[in-house]
Amino acid sequence: MILSIGRLFSAAILCGCCIFVFASFLSIQADAECPEETCSGSLADIIERDTFCVFYTEGDASDYASGILNSDDATSVADMVQEYWDRYVTDFGFAEPLYTGKLEVCVISGGSCNGGTSSSSNRITVNTECFCEINSMKKVIGHELFHRVQYSYD
Repeated sequence: MILSIGRLFSAAILCGCCIFVFASFLSIQADAECPEETCSGSLADIIERDTFCVFYTEGDASDYASGILNSDDATSVADMVQEYWDRYVTDFGFAEPLYTGKLEVCVISGGSCNGGTSSSSNRITVNTECFCEINSMKKVIGHELFHRVQYSYD
């Protein structure tokens, strides 16, 4: 299990009650579940991992222009996020991507291959249309997740 300690651990050292705060923080991160409603409430299907949840709309066959993914494509998104997460944190030694509870990864139709995130949200969005171009989904996920790593240092 990967746990994020980020700024809260630093704050705990300053206030002198690091064991209590650190233990409380670990239980919050470890016990976090995917929220039932997120991504503007429009995505009903979820793939849950230890540190993030992928929200999408499932269909028998993928229809990228309509924002529909089959389960294989949705699992691919989750695998790509996990691959980059591990590469950034374990292989390169960066801080964990900034998140609270579990990072929300919203896979939506956006009309083109693109994605987004901001330091004020607990979310990454990626557009289903990125599956239409070879390796574009992987590039966009890696790009957006690295913004989350950058936010950990701000």
